[in-house]
Amino acid sequence: MSDTNILKTKVLEHGNSSFEMDPGPVKRATLKDSSSPFHATQYSELHNSSKFCANCHNIFHPDNNFPIERTYDEWKYSIYAQNDIQCMDCHMVPVNVAIRVADTLTRPHKLKNTGLSGVAAIGGPVRELVHDHAFVGGNAAMASVLEGKESVSYQESVKRLQSVASLELKVNTRGGGLHDVVVKVNNDRAGHNLPTSLTEVRQVWLEVVITNDKERELLRSGTLDKDSNDLPKDTTIFNVTAVDKDGKHTEFPWEIVRFTTVNTIPPRGYKKTKYSFNVFPDSGHVKVVATLHYRSFSQHLADFLLGKGEVKVPNVTMVTLEKQYPVKDQKIVDEHKATDEH
Repeated sequence: MSDTNILKTKVLEHGNSSFEMDPGPVKRATLKDSSSPFHATQYSELHNSSKFCANCHNIFHPDNNFPIERTYDEWKYSIYAQNDIQCMDCHMVPVNVAIRVADTLTRPHKLKNTGLSGVAAIGGPVRELVHDHAFVGGNAAMASVLEGKESVSYQESVKRLQSVASLELKVNTRGGGLHDVVVKVNNDRAGHNLPTSLTEVRQVWLEVVITNDKERELLRSGTLDKDSNDLPKDTTIFNVTAVDKDGKHTEFPWEIVRFTTVNTIPPRGYKKTKYSFNVFPDSGHVKVVATLHYRSFSQHLADFLLGKGEVKVPNVTMVTLEKQYPVKDQKIVDEHKATDEH
């Protein structure tokens, strides 16, 4: 890849493979002092910029120009881009370094003690930063199918997913034994929306289970069906809803003409969801367990495209938060809130 050609795309933007290729003896990358006995070398500023990734990670419909995938744009208007954090600063380093990049908004080559020094090629000089070329993201499903769950790619995908988000809980009493629990989902470390890419296909969802000390279930939402491996209809899912030209729901990118709902979480942003439940008079305390899950696509979509039962889509638990709340006179006491107010 030698350049971009965004002025030749239908929407005058990056996307749909808006790059120029120049195959031949010259190999391009980010090293200004590279040399090779096998081929010519050339420094490329493009390879050090998120514009390199933008060529394929913005997708618009080839006929109606609707923006189907906007990963690059999500990054472009984020606090990460404002601090010059590029895509490769997170996706071409190990997870532990990507966490430091996100938390400090500092590019890897400016961090200390990353453990990323070494040689980029046999016979080359020792460099302070050698990038990982696996480009691991969150698509654990494909890694599990192609390489298995024991593979490095799958394990790295899971680690990334489990380092991205956090949860917060708050319980409000409404009277008469009725209560609300508010679950806040924070996108702490993704430099793009959560989820990103084909967001009409991705599934990031909340599972919330509330029980009392008598093991009585007060609420359950978002638990996968054991037989179908699919989600209940009332599940809170962070994605988008797409429709075709007839206004019918679709998960096929080639049919999309517009989104009817958008519920993804922007970088350093959050979304809140409220659940209501009753407390039984004999409850001494209630336990709230909130879990954020991730799947690259649904089981019914995998069955449709690949054949029923051919692939069981793996479910990755991103983060779980569990809290217990005492009950007094059918009112839940939010001890954390009371402590904060005190």
